[in-house]
Amino acid sequence: MGSAVTMAKLHPSENMIIVAFTKGFFTTYDLPDLRQIATLKISKHKITALTVNSTGEWFAVGVAKVGSLLVWEWQSERYILKQRGHPAGLQCLAYGHEGKYIATGGNDNKLKIWKVDDGFGFVTFDDHTGPITGIDFSSKKQVVVSCSRDGTVRAFDLIRYRNFRILTSPQPRNFNCVSVDPSGDVIAAGCSDSFEVYLWSLQTGNLIDVLEGHTGPISSLAFNPAFPALATASWDTTVKMWDVFSGNKTHRDSFAHNLDVMALAFRPDGKELVTAALDGDLYIWDPLNDRQIGLISSRKDISAGRAEGSLITAKGSSKGAHFTTLCYTADGECVIAGGKTRYICIYNIENRSLVRRFQICHNTSISGVVDRLDSRNMSSAAGPYKLIDDQDSDDDLYIERRDKYVTALPGVQKGFFAGTTPELEVNVTSIQFSPTGRQWACCTTEGLMIYGLDSWQTNQEGLFDPYRLDLTITTKSIYDTLMQKQYLKSLIMSLKLNEDEITSRVFESIPFELVQLLAAEMTPEYLPRFISFLSRYICPRGSTVLTTHVHYCLHWVQCLFKSHGQYFKHNGADMTLAFRSLQKSFTRFQEDLSQVSTSNLSTLTYLCVANQQVDLKTRQKILPPNNKKDNLMSKMEIVADEQSNESSNEDLIPDPNLPGWG
Repeated sequence: MGSAVTMAKLHPSENMIIVAFTKGFFTTYDLPDLRQIATLKISKHKITALTVNSTGEWFAVGVAKVGSLLVWEWQSERYILKQRGHPAGLQCLAYGHEGKYIATGGNDNKLKIWKVDDGFGFVTFDDHTGPITGIDFSSKKQVVVSCSRDGTVRAFDLIRYRNFRILTSPQPRNFNCVSVDPSGDVIAAGCSDSFEVYLWSLQTGNLIDVLEGHTGPISSLAFNPAFPALATASWDTTVKMWDVFSGNKTHRDSFAHNLDVMALAFRPDGKELVTAALDGDLYIWDPLNDRQIGLISSRKDISAGRAEGSLITAKGSSKGAHFTTLCYTADGECVIAGGKTRYICIYNIENRSLVRRFQICHNTSISGVVDRLDSRNMSSAAGPYKLIDDQDSDDDLYIERRDKYVTALPGVQKGFFAGTTPELEVNVTSIQFSPTGRQWACCTTEGLMIYGLDSWQTNQEGLFDPYRLDLTITTKSIYDTLMQKQYLKSLIMSLKLNEDEITSRVFESIPFELVQLLAAEMTPEYLPRFISFLSRYICPRGSTVLTTHVHYCLHWVQCLFKSHGQYFKHNGADMTLAFRSLQKSFTRFQEDLSQVSTSNLSTLTYLCVANQQVDLKTRQKILPPNNKKDNLMSKMEIVADEQSNESSNEDLIPDPNLPGWG
């Protein structure tokens, strides 16, 4: 087919081989005859990853250039999973108001909405024609706003999944940040070319005002969540506060910094503002009284790392490192900061100290991850070998590459003046904290990363984490107690051992009629562990097969709430994690059941229509073909028979008032 093979995968149990090609399609062959089974084209680019599940039913295929992942079931010829990320890199993100969704924007001009629970993207908007640089959710909950370098600010409806509002400026501008006021009616966007801030009405789409006063590109802006004010940060070393709702076009006050201001963030109560400057420091301000109240020196915490072809050491490059994105925690006690560094730092505002530092990248092929370069790639006099031109060739291809490297301009990444292919550099472009206070997310070079307090549950299955374990609690003793029909004792012993396989066997052995009694006698100390087990039992982690005993589990939950309702009410903080996990499990079961029901309804409808057509064809074959009068009489007899059958069926409808029914 004029395409080269990129990889192949053999599945011995099915006697089948899957071959992937450079033109974006893969073919399955039957062994040993090499008979072609099926061919599927999924992309125009070459397939870079291919694997098969243990049963040989599903193929997983990946295309790196477009960032797509496909899971295909070859027997039914249907998609199991089809996902596509941002292959050109992420630029910004925003959480929905309930923390269920995350919106991301990238350099591929696309806006994507993802589910936080399972990490799947369910809608993509491709209306922008330039890289998306800012995203914010409106307080109307079902509206997300984005700005782009194509000179537009767009509002998207998450109910009908459409772009319902396009906001533009009188002259084309490069917008690089956007924010929606707490009421959800006013949108502000800052641009990097004219140093202005534009205000629109979301309801009408009209331009309300243009704020002028900065003498440098607008790097960040945000509305005060509790007070009517707008803060804008600029490369002119100032942060300005605007009373946008009073009709005053001049800024109320200006906060001066030593160097360019890169980012800002308000505390959730609106009484504190933190800014990040090019000198690597974090400035803390009181926006109500217009004064500085603190400073956090963070240059030593950034640790920028050393690039592969850089002559500057990691210590020297850290002097110019700085944070480019900021976010407060939900309680307002800490601030999270990230930038062109492999670390994300969390600082306590009151103590002015570093609380924790997360390393978001360990991939040594990305520039800026390591502090010291491999000595084998370093020369003793001229630094990295990568910077030394030790070739002397008249080859046209070499001369073209050399001239292209020489004519490269700093900062240019596309076209002739881009020089050689730019290396990936570790970078954190955006950080947001979830409204639930349980997690936060960041856009990095390697993709979207989510850190949360609930993340320990994703690996709890199979983890040996006993609770109050003693020498008498063993697998044999648990099963012996179960054989003696001491159900509650054996259940408590299995919860102490914390082995899901053993707990499941004990749980399934408990009779339905004893559930209410055992739920009432269960000690509150074991309730969080038992509810967490129920969530894993309903939806096992890493498995697509859900439990068939959902009614049994619901009966347990109902009995637990009836017996321990007061305990749950007064100890809600301790039970939040377990209840959240249980809710996710039931939600997933409901979604899967809904999909199966919809599929079954469509299948039954098809079978009914097909059966009617078969009956009609059969009756037409029975009728005599020559006698038209007999045909008419036969049709009349068939209609009469159908009416008599319908009347006889109506007579069989049960009447609850008659004896024997109900």
